[in-house]
Amino acid sequence: MASTDTAEPTAPTLSPEMSQLAAAIAAGIAANAPRRKVTFGEYNPKDALHPNGRKHIAKLTRTSFQNGTPLNPEVLSDVEINLVNQVKHSGRYCNRLVEVIVNNDGLDETIDIRHKNSNKDRRNDFARQCVSFEDELRQIIAEQAVEDADEDAAYERHVLKRATAKAKR
Repeated sequence: MASTDTAEPTAPTLSPEMSQLAAAIAAGIAANAPRRKVTFGEYNPKDALHPNGRKHIAKLTRTSFQNGTPLNPEVLSDVEINLVNQVKHSGRYCNRLVEVIVNNDGLDETIDIRHKNSNKDRRNDFARQCVSFEDELRQIIAEQAVEDADEDAAYERHVLKRATAKAKR
């Protein structure tokens, strides 16, 4: 019998030019291949309101209303939902055209953002002040930040006044 010397087939060695050509052909084929199908579990539709996809919609942290109508997170943008969640306390904002009411009903906290829109003049005044719901919320949060800073400064003055009065005794 013949010898059992079986040589394994070896890959032919390519010149550098041929290996570059082979790599370019492989890249061209991969670029023109059909797109991979997305399975149902991987599908995450994105739209203008929810740029991170519908699986990552921001959530309202409390029940929220605008002029007595519940806010629907499906039609609010993620930015608007995050701004509603940042509203802290009750008050009148946007040149007293907007009233924010924060109610603590036991465990539940609700927020109602109201503006007067009973006639055309009031609606036009409000439209001149606040261009959109997002703009309205940004103005409310900015005014609340100023109020909080004023309250903190007043508290510090009060503490300092008490400390100096106590030191004089």
